[in-house]
Amino acid sequence: MDLKDKVIFVAGGAGNVGSYLIKEFLNLNAIVLTSTRSREKYEKLKNFVGSKDNLKIFNLDITDKSINYKVIEYIDKTYKRLNGVIVAVGSWFEGKKILDIEEEFLLNVFNQRFITHFVIAKLFLSYMIKQGKGVYLSLAGYHAEDPLENYGHISISGASQLMLTKILSKELKDFKDISVNTILMPGLNTKIKGEILAKFIVNFLILNLNNPLIKGQIIKLSEYI
Repeated sequence: MDLKDKVIFVAGGAGNVGSYLIKEFLNLNAIVLTSTRSREKYEKLKNFVGSKDNLKIFNLDITDKSINYKVIEYIDKTYKRLNGVIVAVGSWFEGKKILDIEEEFLLNVFNQRFITHFVIAKLFLSYMIKQGKGVYLSLAGYHAEDPLENYGHISISGASQLMLTKILSKELKDFKDISVNTILMPGLNTKIKGEILAKFIVNFLILNLNNPLIKGQIIKLSEYI
């Protein structure tokens, strides 16, 4: 599959899963964009994927509403289209029992996880609505469906992300060429290699690029790999 001329933004592209996604998209000749505030992560990603003319890395926080609009402006001015977005973000937090959590801690978890997904969805889906098409795919952990012991705060925020996918899909039902879905993945300590994860996720996005009929779905990776 050749994705030449397809424009893909990978939120969290400098992370563990995101870097494999970017490498897979680059191998398929897509135009790939991502962002990071960290110079260390920037260098690590560049070293991992190599020097590529079809990779653009923004030095900014994609959730900072005072500046993230510049990404959309760049995409619109440079390419006049955005074919797909994959969101591979989510900070991790220490384990605690739910009844041992203070409100401030829980609010911080939601801000770093669910609100991050909300801000990114609003940014890119608003542009997809404007152009009338696009594939939006977020990634979450199995814990969003299955409670993770001592990490209930992570599971609750993940469950909110899944509901966001379902709500967005319903609200965008009149846009037949826009799809919103979530893929549930195992933790990073499993034996599934990054390359295998990336190939499945990228192939799912390609499937929807060609025929965006899969909408509002929560796809559990273990049922396919």
